[in-house]
Amino acid sequence: MSGWLAVWSHESGLIDDASWHAASPPSTDYSHHDEYVSPNVRLKTWRRATGEFISSGKLIWPHESSCVAWVGQTLDDSGEVTNHAQFLVSINGVSPAMAASINGPFAAAVYDQISNQLRVLTDRHRHYPVYFLQKSGLCIASTRYQSLLPWIGSLAVNKSAISLLLRCGECLDTMTVLSDIQMLPSATMITISDRGVSSNRYWRMNFEPDFDLDRSQLVDELAHSMSQSVRRIQTANPRLSVPLSGGLDSRFILGMCSHPDEINSFTWGDKGCRDISCAESFASRIGAPHHVEPWQPDTFPDHWAEGVELTAGNFGIRDMYVLPYVSLLARHADVTLNGYAGDALLGGNFVIRSWLKQQNMEMLANQTWRWRVTKDDDEWADQLLNDKGAPNGHALWVESLTKSEGARPIDRLHAWLFENRVERFTNCGSMLLRSGIETHAPFCDNNVIDLLQRVPLELKYKHRLYIDVLKRACPVAAGVPWQRTGIPPSLGYWPNIASMAFHRGMRIVAGRFGIDPFPAMKVADSASWFRGHWKRPFERIVLSDRSLSRGLLNPDAMRKAWQAHQDGADLSRLLGVLISLELFFEKTLD
Repeated sequence: MSGWLAVWSHESGLIDDASWHAASPPSTDYSHHDEYVSPNVRLKTWRRATGEFISSGKLIWPHESSCVAWVGQTLDDSGEVTNHAQFLVSINGVSPAMAASINGPFAAAVYDQISNQLRVLTDRHRHYPVYFLQKSGLCIASTRYQSLLPWIGSLAVNKSAISLLLRCGECLDTMTVLSDIQMLPSATMITISDRGVSSNRYWRMNFEPDFDLDRSQLVDELAHSMSQSVRRIQTANPRLSVPLSGGLDSRFILGMCSHPDEINSFTWGDKGCRDISCAESFASRIGAPHHVEPWQPDTFPDHWAEGVELTAGNFGIRDMYVLPYVSLLARHADVTLNGYAGDALLGGNFVIRSWLKQQNMEMLANQTWRWRVTKDDDEWADQLLNDKGAPNGHALWVESLTKSEGARPIDRLHAWLFENRVERFTNCGSMLLRSGIETHAPFCDNNVIDLLQRVPLELKYKHRLYIDVLKRACPVAAGVPWQRTGIPPSLGYWPNIASMAFHRGMRIVAGRFGIDPFPAMKVADSASWFRGHWKRPFERIVLSDRSLSRGLLNPDAMRKAWQAHQDGADLSRLLGVLISLELFFEKTLD
């Protein structure tokens, strides 16, 4: 994956050559490097020979006095307009409106020689993580977490991050697994100069519902905006692929493409699962070349260390399903279209009826914590944390959420979950894809986002609006069964919600007898894999002498959790986090 590193010192001679060279990725992994060196600022970029946007991992000079380290690709109706975006970020005094107008994934570090000023920018949705370290007269920023490690003398683990990862599998806000390093928020501009360091958010996700929207017109506008988003990407990147599930996001994206018969689609899962059958049906109807790859769980452990490096230890290995198949996607395309954020933005995955009525932000925060974290999850984390004074994940969650901005509690919650759950956790899947191929997320197009922020969340409940938009924009996609309900979305909202209710009721009743009434709905079975294919890798990594003697987690609790899972409990998320943490510690602390 292409990337950049930027180092600024408040006086010349502070940038240590040994740390600078150690911070660079291995040259054997990248075919192209650029570097800029001055007495108090250094910039470096890198890129692979293939699988990168044309300007990614390069140093650009939009002005004689401005140097831009860049990754990403930006778009308008004509296709790629990355050069214009690079010009905008290079302007000394770039306004928030100018930065917010840039459409597409990017991250940039800009050095202005005249003002001796370094600016670091993330895009509106933090598609590329940017890590930041401030220490001893130095500021270091990079798209690669490992590039910051040589600048830290003694590495300290972030106990708040560990507590959250053990409980809910995710970090919040800017925290990373190491205390000294933060991940910059989305739409952030950091300015570093002789006057100090300032940080500003130039744009925020802010749901401001317009209850006077005409529903029919809204459906038309959303269908048009989504179509335009996909076509912009296709104009700039004609050789595309789509990971196609049985859900709505990927079929919507593929259906919006012109000439879908020229776009390879890929589905992986357990043989006979609904994801595969629904995806096959849609690909057949639309004429897209379709490839089915059954899971090979014994091959996953070979990729775990790479996945942990790509996601900086913030992502449990249980959810790294895409990683073994990235090379397959890269052989068939230059860019893949990613359904990232569709369920959250259009489908209403974060809209629960009781939340809509909640007027107290703190109570809503507590409700959502228990939505993400069971009492058992909390109890296991408490046992694993050696330090009884470790930060309470529940309190961290509530504190962060109650500080969020916005109008109604449900709207504030939705924006907060998007920034944390989606941009921090879900986007790790995009980072895995970028290990071999670039990716675009059509649902994060500026026009689509700006329109969706005006939509009352009540309209999104249980995919109500999504079904209408899909029927309007792509009738063939609406006519194929949806894996969640087993029936086509074209039948409408009420039949689909009735099917969801039926599925839920049957699972509750059958679950009392230990029966799975809908085995075909299960795409993967990581719980069983931890008792089979992943048993020895887990024991080798987590239950090793080195791991158990590390002192960060209680070794008896680690053994106890492992045995509880072997005895039938499903602790697969927790076990996946334990593997990621240990692999991360091996790469950093050891």
